[in-house]
Amino acid sequence: MGGSLNLVIMTMTDVQITQPSEPLTGRALAFAAARDFSRFFHPAFPFEVGARVGAVNMPCVRKDSTGSYILIPREMADEVIESPDRLIFHLLMLGHEIAHLAHKHLDGADSQTNDEYLTLELWADFYGAKVAMTLLTYGEQVRLQAHRFWPHRSLPRLLLDVGSAVAMLLRHVYREHRKYPMPIERAGITSNGILSFVRNYYGGEFNLGFYYSVPLRILFSNEFTREVIRLDGGRTEFASSPILRAAEWHRKVQASAPAITPGFLPPVLPYLHTSFSHSDEEIEETRRILMDELKKSGILGDDFEEDNLNPSYLSTDPPRDGD
Repeated sequence: MGGSLNLVIMTMTDVQITQPSEPLTGRALAFAAARDFSRFFHPAFPFEVGARVGAVNMPCVRKDSTGSYILIPREMADEVIESPDRLIFHLLMLGHEIAHLAHKHLDGADSQTNDEYLTLELWADFYGAKVAMTLLTYGEQVRLQAHRFWPHRSLPRLLLDVGSAVAMLLRHVYREHRKYPMPIERAGITSNGILSFVRNYYGGEFNLGFYYSVPLRILFSNEFTREVIRLDGGRTEFASSPILRAAEWHRKVQASAPAITPGFLPPVLPYLHTSFSHSDEEIEETRRILMDELKKSGILGDDFEEDNLNPSYLSTDPPRDGD
């Protein structure tokens, strides 16, 4: 697979890239990610993401009288990030928490059922992967920090680093629990989030070979991930029902608004929109496009049942006006 993601030029502002001289810590990266995501919005629709360090075991979101924010463990904050896969490992966790904030998952959290909780965790993995890629590509501060690891790296090399980061999540973060998706499901939906970003990034130049090469590099390039797939793949159905439940939950939160969190600037809107009020015609058109592409790529046979394909997994549907 050829092609490259422009990690050093693509930006919404004209910034001179210089090699950072200070060591990159988890604290610095978390604050940079929070600032960059907050700057993805039009001034008329401000959305501030706060980041704090506290006595927690894993990153999470919290709310107090000042609003909602991301809380990261002190150990994560103090870590010196010295490799590209470790950088992505941090960004995927931060993106997951940003996803909770952007979709208002804290609203009514006390009354959520286990199924709803699991559904929203899965969606946060999917959207969080897109957040991580968007920060790497368009985030002013994160892009500066990433430049030390990818001054001239191609997309295939980046995806291998993502694969290594996903293996770290499987080894150190994802756990089997009734309120969380299976670890291998979370790895799979994270891969789909990356593929969704790549699909939108390349647009009309998207190569159908990406449907093979992106998950191949993310899910099958690392020995630990391959072993998890071998051991747990048969225990998982990869059903579309959690994603369908997520869409329904978000539609209720969005209600009649143009989006759950409106105001994204045009460069990042295709990746990060939070609109779930698509018409039946739009959903059907998205389904038709995906079916056509997947059959042309050879991934699906001509006899594949279309009802088994859920377009939310790839999120190629067009954003609604006003988001």
